Amino acid sequence: MGATPTPMPLADVYPALTQGVIDGAENPLSVLYGQKLHEPAKYVSLVNYLTTAAVWMGGEAFFSTLPEDQLALIHETGREAGLYSQQLAKESDEKILELMKAEGVEIIEPDREAFREKALVVYEQFPNWSPNLYQTLQDQLK
Repeated sequence: MGATPTPMPLADVYPALTQGVIDGAENPLSVLYGQKLHEPAKYVSLVNYLTTAAVWMGGEAFFSTLPEDQLALIHETGREAGLYSQQLAKESDEKILELMKAEGVEIIEPDREAFREKALVVYEQFPNWSPNLYQTLQDQLK
């Protein structure tokens, strides 16, 4: 994408931005705002390349002992909890963006299609990683 990632502890990001060591930071809006990174960095680009996913994990030995109706309940409530979590995150992000705008931050919504096109090469670079990964993901997003 043309950037040079510079991993660093979160506590070092604010001074690195103010000193020009880095040009930007990538984190969820809640982290950017909570760390006050909007003070030295007055632009936020909403690329929206990531959707938060929560995973419920459990051992097969336990889950295999549950009746079908209980497994169905776990799946159903897990999905509902995930959708609710996404809604809360969306509402929180909207509030944070308004707060940032009020503090002089310019919110940019770039052409996401250009990012998608640029990222497609990843699927060609790792063909053995997971066959048909791109198409599988696209099918699930429909």
